[in-house]
Amino acid sequence: MPVDAVDVFAMVHDVVGGLNKISMGALVRVESAVAEVTEPHLISAWRWTDPERLPSPLFDPSAQILAAWRPDLAVEHPAAHHLRIAPPRRPS
Repeated sequence: MPVDAVDVFAMVHDVVGGLNKISMGALVRVESAVAEVTEPHLISAWRWTDPERLPSPLFDPSAQILAAWRPDLAVEHPAAHHLRIAPPRRPS
């Protein structure tokens, strides 16, 4: 994948039970791809989903990154601090 196909746009910092958690948000542009599970002991399935039709509930860090990327989606998520690294761009 070419480097210019990836835009890191935000860092989210959350503290849960005294544990600091950091998540990075990246927008990756691909022509087409098959979502593949590479850690079946942790994740049962991956699938491409239209941001306008997200499943619920979302994994908290995913919801926090989606809210940083697209506040207009009104994704419910736990409060977290986020640092904008670059302007979030929508896929073309």
